[in-house]
Amino acid sequence: MTFGKDTNPITFGFLGKHHLKNSKLKMSLRHKGKKLSEETKRKISIAHKGFKFSEESKKKISLSNKNRPRKKRSEESIKKQILSMKGHILSDTTKRKIGLANIALKGKKLPEIVKEKLRLNSARYWLGKKLTDEHKSKLSIAKLGKKISDEHKRKISEAHKRLLQNDEYAKQRIKHFFIKPNKPEKIMIELIQNNNLPFIYVGNGKFWINGFNPDFIDYDNKKIIEIFGNYWHNTKRAKIRDKERLDIYSKNGYETIIIWENETKNPDLVLEKIKKIEVKI
Repeated sequence: MTFGKDTNPITFGFLGKHHLKNSKLKMSLRHKGKKLSEETKRKISIAHKGFKFSEESKKKISLSNKNRPRKKRSEESIKKQILSMKGHILSDTTKRKIGLANIALKGKKLPEIVKEKLRLNSARYWLGKKLTDEHKSKLSIAKLGKKISDEHKRKISEAHKRLLQNDEYAKQRIKHFFIKPNKPEKIMIELIQNNNLPFIYVGNGKFWINGFNPDFIDYDNKKIIEIFGNYWHNTKRAKIRDKERLDIYSKNGYETIIIWENETKNPDLVLEKIKKIEVKI
């Protein structure tokens, strides 16, 4: 038997061969838990280079993977994959295939749990990332003239609210987008310390109640202090969200004291407001 210059004799020798179920099981058990060396991985990669699976083989592999329980990937494994793909440029053929695959998925209804995972993974990926000016320009041009319908806006708002229900996402969002504590919160921290008030600062994402992060909390007496900025908490959108915030706190058994930003300049006024709801000082 002769081989072409690009044919791997070892690979060729196994083409078309089918192992019995018992043999497959033995091979599987023999390799279970074993870690391949970088050299072995390289050899396997070279052996498979240019090898094309038939449509029937692809179908069998796909069905086999569907029934196989999936292992949860470690953070290290994910980081390695991201690093290996860094700077990798996709060919036009690959881009076309991805495009066709996305078209095939269009219109298909995914389970809610899958949708939620996709949303969360996408949010985690972009969180804290800085776009280049070129990227920003491309995005701006792509969106030029496009109008978002009220229905689309509503869906975006609902999706964002669902994301905020996830404590990990909410904490990362605060970490990347907000400087905490801000100036009014620092004044309040000093006031609490000077007057031995039973409140703890948690506005840095330390404590959450159904997707809302209070500024200060008294765990024992179930009291919350919220510092509202004069501008940001007076917009129509903010008022709707703040009403929802206060309703959530109330349903969970917490009483809320609202301190406006301009009031922090008058410590006596702030102390009076706190005393009115009978907090033990």
